[in-house]
Amino acid sequence: MHINGMSSICGAGLGVDALLELLNADKALPQVVSDIIINQYPLSRDMRRAGRFAKLSVIAAMELLKDSALKELPTNTATIVVTALGAHSISFAFLDDLFDYGESEVSPTTFSNSVHNAAASYIHSALNIHGPSYTFTGFDDIFRSGLWAARTVIKSGLSDNVVLVGVDEHQFLDDLTASELGTNPPVEAAVGLLLGKNCLPGGCRLDKLNIVSRNGCSFMFGNAVDYLAAIASLRLNK
Repeated sequence: MHINGMSSICGAGLGVDALLELLNADKALPQVVSDIIINQYPLSRDMRRAGRFAKLSVIAAMELLKDSALKELPTNTATIVVTALGAHSISFAFLDDLFDYGESEVSPTTFSNSVHNAAASYIHSALNIHGPSYTFTGFDDIFRSGLWAARTVIKSGLSDNVVLVGVDEHQFLDDLTASELGTNPPVEAAVGLLLGKNCLPGGCRLDKLNIVSRNGCSFMFGNAVDYLAAIASLRLNK
């Protein structure tokens, strides 16, 4: 399996360099993505009612094409979204509406955006792809699970290309999550990988990674910071 593109949107800015700066920083950097970056990004009108979680996911997916030899993705490209907490702000907003107004008065928009796989659907629409889509959630090695799932998709012949996006938004559950898991507060970020069966120009093989423990780093997509740093370094040094 090969990495044919990598992207990131995080508190340090857009791009893989910004992700590594955040992961390797010996000083405090913003743990939340700037609203300016999100609001000024040229998202389609279809995204105007989407939540923050979905917007972060789509930005990471769209940025992949800037780091890839492909100008557009094959229509059968698969999508995998991995997350620790999902779109929990809008999920709780839906539950609040359900309690306050009952089933008949709940906002259809709030409900549709609370579905975990909604972000993958937005990615498909933004990139005009129609392959299979999956969303994985969990607190332990969920990003690595996404990599294994992408490998399975490619090996099984479902698709030769997979858009893998790890994403979490900064919302009210973050401090509780950190307390329960014994970690630093989660970082708001989205990281995208364009994985493929074949190595395109500028791509690199996802082989043995130089994993360095970063115990002091914040929680990311199920404690994925070590893998993300290793993959980012591999990508930049291709």
